[in-house]
Amino acid sequence: MTIKRLHHYNAVFLLLFIVAHITNHMIGLVGIENHIAIMDMLRVVYRVQVIEIAVFILFFSQIALGLGLILKRGMPRVRWAWIQAISGVYIAFFFLLQHLSAVIMMRLTYAQLDTNFYWAASVVQANPMGWYFFPYYAFGIMSIFAHLTAAIHFRWPDAVILRPVLLASGVVLGLAIPASLIGSFYEVSLPQEYLDYLRDTYPSWLVTQN
Repeated sequence: MTIKRLHHYNAVFLLLFIVAHITNHMIGLVGIENHIAIMDMLRVVYRVQVIEIAVFILFFSQIALGLGLILKRGMPRVRWAWIQAISGVYIAFFFLLQHLSAVIMMRLTYAQLDTNFYWAASVVQANPMGWYFFPYYAFGIMSIFAHLTAAIHFRWPDAVILRPVLLASGVVLGLAIPASLIGSFYEVSLPQEYLDYLRDTYPSWLVTQN
């Protein structure tokens, strides 16, 4: 089986998790309680140890397969190939590696602290650290939509209406979801345990709260 086909099959399975994850964050746009309630429901499935390990393996495999595709194809030649390559590199090496590593670190060192809405909000709300994490999440979401749009372009070139819809959705959600973390739509008060986590994990000059 070719690297391209493996990358495609891997992406189909991961897309199920990603859609559920982003949908969960979309629900968070209208309230933290709703977000956490849906997250708890989803975790009944993806927090099963075998499934969770499989998801981590799929993500790390996707990063390796994506790198293999980039090296095999060489320099992109057309606009959509550039979009696919740049968004893929961002997702793999700037977003996923950091995000997955942070989740693993939390399991090993702060197992008692839930990696929920407040965990993401804690780093986005901290100053000046939030100036990094807001665009980190924003570009991560936008890149997922851009990468998916590029894949659709190459697989179904006649789906011309779908491409701008997906790209626009990526921009809107890319800005709205991290905006919800900083309390743009409703008040977000961090529980004390998340403030303690910030102070214990990061240098004090990075974690001044708004």
